[in-house]
Amino acid sequence: NPHQVVIFWTTPTKTLGYVKYGKDKRNLTQKSEQTSSVSGNIHAVVIDEIPIEGVYISLHNESDSWFLFPEVFLVEFNPETFIE
Repeated sequence: NPHQVVIFWTTPTKTLGYVKYGKDKRNLTQKSEQTSSVSGNIHAVVIDEIPIEGVYISLHNESDSWFLFPEVFLVEFNPETFIE
């Protein structure tokens, strides 16, 4: 589905993860929590209904400092890598 993305990342310590996302790189107003409710080192988040032009995301963990400004990534559909 070109309007859905699954994001995986790892952390050095066991924690719960979540992704902040939005259409504007400077205004990530939406949040999606990891698919598991158990703390771990591997995190997976599913985001549905993303626009075809993509969405900006930042990766977070419950143990992150409020003073942390994580890197922001653009996730977009690439028809060349789409497998039906």
